[in-house]
Amino acid sequence: MSRNVSIKYAIDWTTVMIYVVLVVMGWLSIYGASYDFDQTSIFDWQQRAGKQFVWILTAFGLAGIILLIDYRMFNYFAYIIYGIVLLLLIFTIVAPHSIVPDIKGSRSWIVLGPVSFQPAELAKIATALVLAKYMSGYNYKLKTWKDLFPLALIIAIPFGLIVLQKETGSALVFVAFLLMLYREGMKGIVLLLMMYAILLFVIVIKYSIVHLSGAEGTVGIIVGMGIIILVFFAY
Repeated sequence: MSRNVSIKYAIDWTTVMIYVVLVVMGWLSIYGASYDFDQTSIFDWQQRAGKQFVWILTAFGLAGIILLIDYRMFNYFAYIIYGIVLLLLIFTIVAPHSIVPDIKGSRSWIVLGPVSFQPAELAKIATALVLAKYMSGYNYKLKTWKDLFPLALIIAIPFGLIVLQKETGSALVFVAFLLMLYREGMKGIVLLLMMYAILLFVIVIKYSIVHLSGAEGTVGIIVGMGIIILVFFAY
């Protein structure tokens, strides 16, 4: 069977169509939210909807190229891609403001002339590639803490770097990897405790500077202590 035929039958076309519908709906929503009476064309690249259309076409083009690449290439370069993405995440933290400006309090976008991109989005893909490569190793089984520790480290490093960028929303996406680990054999109690730990970490970081009125301490510390107490009495 030729590669073209195998790709045709290997793709989950139902999922692809659902994705396309969601992309189009998002594009129309951007057009409606940024509508300008002076420039009404949805394909005007100087407006947000037009720029989004360009990125949509670019994404579909990249998806087609990725489908034509042998999957073994991703397996071979997984750790290299992961390392490069980690360097980009570190760069966003230490780079000058002319390259990585503060946008709504976070430093997560690298600006290169007219083009800007967010390494946190690449980190999600790179982390998934490394997890898949590591777990596909010969006779690997997720049964003990010793098996879990490397996987937790792979997830925790980009998660922590993204939190340092003050991009909490993107960091929370990494919680979805815990569901994958649970499906692969991780004990339910481990999933629950790890979700508690992430929740505690995010709350303390986000609200550590919000002081209580008329009392000592911060909202983050008080809520964090409350979570610890609830978990303690629950078990």
